Amino acid sequence: MLSSQFRHKLVTKRPYIKAYTDEEVVEDVFQAFANKDLSLKQISENSGVNYDNIRKWHSKYLKDQNYRPGKLIGQHKRIFSIEEEEEIANMIKLQFINYHVIIRRKHLRLLLYDCWKSIDPANRSLLDDDHFISKQFLKDFCKRHGLSFRMMRKKKRSEINPKDVRRYIRQIIKIFRQYDKSLIFNMDETAWNFVYKTGKVLAKSGQEEVDAELPDDYKKCFTVISTVTASGAKHTPIFLAEGSTIRCEKQFDGMTSDDSDYILYHSKSGKTTDEVMEFYFKTLSKKFAKGKQCALILDQYASHISEATKASAKKYKIKLVYIPVSATDKYQPLDRYIFGIMKSQAASKFYDKAFEECEGFTKPEAADIFVELWNNLKVRHILKAWDNTEKCDADGEEEEEEEE
Repeated sequence: MLSSQFRHKLVTKRPYIKAYTDEEVVEDVFQAFANKDLSLKQISENSGVNYDNIRKWHSKYLKDQNYRPGKLIGQHKRIFSIEEEEEIANMIKLQFINYHVIIRRKHLRLLLYDCWKSIDPANRSLLDDDHFISKQFLKDFCKRHGLSFRMMRKKKRSEINPKDVRRYIRQIIKIFRQYDKSLIFNMDETAWNFVYKTGKVLAKSGQEEVDAELPDDYKKCFTVISTVTASGAKHTPIFLAEGSTIRCEKQFDGMTSDDSDYILYHSKSGKTTDEVMEFYFKTLSKKFAKGKQCALILDQYASHISEATKASAKKYKIKLVYIPVSATDKYQPLDRYIFGIMKSQAASKFYDKAFEECEGFTKPEAADIFVELWNNLKVRHILKAWDNTEKCDADGEEEEEEEE
C-alpha cells in the first residue's frame, strides 16, 4: 500500500518554557519534592518558579517520579517526523485523493497506523495501543498538509412551484379521506449502488470540487422499486435487470436471500419504462392491494407521467397522485427518510470494502444487502416517513374548506 518506508527516528521534543530552560533549577525543584522538607509555596519562593506550575509538576511527580516538565511532551501529538509526514501526505494525495478513492476518518486512521508499523520498531515513536491515533492528531495532520473532511457536492434542485404544492395537498386530503391507509401506497425507484458517494471524505482544503469514487465500479448500480403504505407496511421490492429478455435476470444469480423476499423484472435500459410500470401496477393491484381500489403517490419521472402509464393505472383502478417537481425530498416518504436510513446503513459496508479492497460489491451481493436492510426496516421508521404527508392532510383542511 505504501509508496516507501519511513525509517527516520522521531526526536521531536517540546522545549521548556523560557523561564525554566535552566535544567539545574528544574532538578533542584524535583529534588525538593523528593526530600519533602519544604512546602510547595516555599519551593516556589526559593526557585522563582510560579506556584501554579509547582503544583502541576508536583501532581505529575507523585504519579511518575521520572516526570520532568517539557521532556518528551508532544510525542502523542507528533507520531512522525516532519519529513515522514510530508512523504505520507503526498502519498495519500497521489495514490488515493487524486484517484477519488473514498477515505473516511477511520480509513485515514488505519492508513496512518500502517505507515507507523512500516517503520523499524527500534526507530519509531511509541503509541498507546488503545488510542493509537487520536482524533486531535487526525485533525492536526490534515491541517498541516492542506487536507480536510468535507461533504461531497450534490446537484442543486430547482425551485418548487407553490401552485403544484397546493394542488398536491388538496389531492392528499382527498385520498386520506377516501382510502384506508393500508391502500395508500408510495412507490419510488432508487439506484442501489455497489459503492456510495455520500458524506464527508478526505480532500484537499480549498478544492472546489469534492468527489470520491472507485475508478472501475462507481457507476455500477441497479434500479430497485420499493413500496410502502401509509399504515406502515412494506411490500416486496422489485429489482430491475438490464436487458430485453428474461434471461438477463440471471445477473442476480448467486443471491442468498429467500426468493419470496424480492421480485425480479427487467427493461432494456435497466430503468423504469412504460412496460415496467405496467408490470408494477399488475403486481400492486393483485399482490399488494389484493384487487382493491387504491391510491399511489409517486414522483413525476418520465415513465410515471406517460399516457400509457396513466391508462394502465386506470385499468387496474389505481388513483395516481403526483408529487410536485423537485419536492420529493420533502413529500415523498421513501425518498425523504427510508432510503436515507438504508443507504446510510449500507454505506458503511460499501466504504470498508472500497477502501480495503478498492472494489465494490457484485450485483447479487448488493441485492442481498438491500433485502437484509429492507427486512429489518422498522414500522416506526415507515410511519415517520409519512409524517409530512399526513401533516399535509391536517394542515390543508382549512384551505380546502375556504376554496370550496
